[in-house]
Amino acid sequence: MNTANFIMSFFKDLMSLTNENKEILRKYFDENANILWYETNEKFTLEEYLQVNSKYPDEWTGEIKRVEEKNDLIIFVGEVRPKDNSFCYYCTSFVKIKDNKILLLEEFWTKVSSPPEWRKKLKIGTPIF
Repeated sequence: MNTANFIMSFFKDLMSLTNENKEILRKYFDENANILWYETNEKFTLEEYLQVNSKYPDEWTGEIKRVEEKNDLIIFVGEVRPKDNSFCYYCTSFVKIKDNKILLLEEFWTKVSSPPEWRKKLKIGTPIF
């Protein structure tokens, strides 16, 4: 299995997910997979993950910014935006794979925002993008 291609394909299918095509993600997962969203303290089964992502409001676009692999652990960073480009999220994901199926997907989401006022007053740092 080419790890980068697997992750790119998974992420592309995730970005195009709708209620009508939610089954396209099933092929990536072990039937007993666990999905953890730490930001909202939620743990999902595969069925719940397919349901929640297919019901997500609005349309989204995204791209993988980085993929790293260490033994049976894949780490990737994705950039996700609504189609109107009004804001941006970054997701760092830790993925455990066995027999070309995701067993565990741990996701950490953050919304891109401006620095707090106290840090702006320090007049240090520069924008990344």
